[in-house]
Amino acid sequence: MTFSLGACSKLSTVEKDTTRLQESSNVNNIASQDNSVGETVLIIHGTASMAYIPSIEEMYEHADLVVIATFTEDLRTFADPYTGDPTTIASFNILEVVKGDAGRYASIIIPYGGGRVTVEEYRNVLIKSPGRLEKSGLDKYSEEEAKNLYVEYVDMDAPIHLESNGQKYMLFLVEIPPAISLTEHFGPAVSDVNYLLNSGGYSIAKLNDNGQVYSVFYDRWE
Repeated sequence: MTFSLGACSKLSTVEKDTTRLQESSNVNNIASQDNSVGETVLIIHGTASMAYIPSIEEMYEHADLVVIATFTEDLRTFADPYTGDPTTIASFNILEVVKGDAGRYASIIIPYGGGRVTVEEYRNVLIKSPGRLEKSGLDKYSEEEAKNLYVEYVDMDAPIHLESNGQKYMLFLVEIPPAISLTEHFGPAVSDVNYLLNSGGYSIAKLNDNGQVYSVFYDRWE
C-alpha cells in the first residue's frame, strides 16, 4: 500500500489530480519572495478529491493529538517518491495540548503537501511510470534547465500558506501506525517526523484571538 504524506487521512481516501501543469503567470512575485532573480516556477494545481470533507468537530474526534501551535519554519522539501509532488517538512512550536498527549515534545514536526522542488527532482519520480513524464510536458527541458527550474505544488481545495509571525494554528494529527515505517516509503527526508495530518491541508487551521478555528472548506470561523 502506498500513500501520500501531504494527504494522509483517517476519514477518507485522497486522490490528487495534478494534470494541470502550467507556467506561473506571476513568476516575478514568486521569485522575489525567494530573493532570487530570474527564477522560473511551474505551478501544479492539485485538487484533493475527498469523498467527504470533515468538519472541525469530526477532525477533532478522529485525531490522536490536537494542539495549538505556532509555525516555526519549513525544514526541507522533497519530491514525493510516488507522485513527484513537492512535500514539505515543517516545524511547529506547541503552545497548548487540546487533546491527547504530546509527551516530551515542546515542538512537533509534520509533513504537508506543498513547497517547491527542481524539475530535475520531479522528473526523477515521473520516469518511473511509463508515459507520465511525456504527459507532463517536462521532458522538453534539458538537464541543465531542469536543475534551474522549479515545480511548486498548490492544493486548490485546502492551500497551506503558513505564517511565522506568531499566528496560532490548531493542528489535527494522527500517530504514525507502528506497523508503518515512513522511511521505508519516503526515505531519510521524513526520519524526524512525529505525526501526520489528520485530513490533509484541512488539518492545519488558523486560530483567532476569540478561540475560533477557521474552516477553509466552509470559509468561516467556527
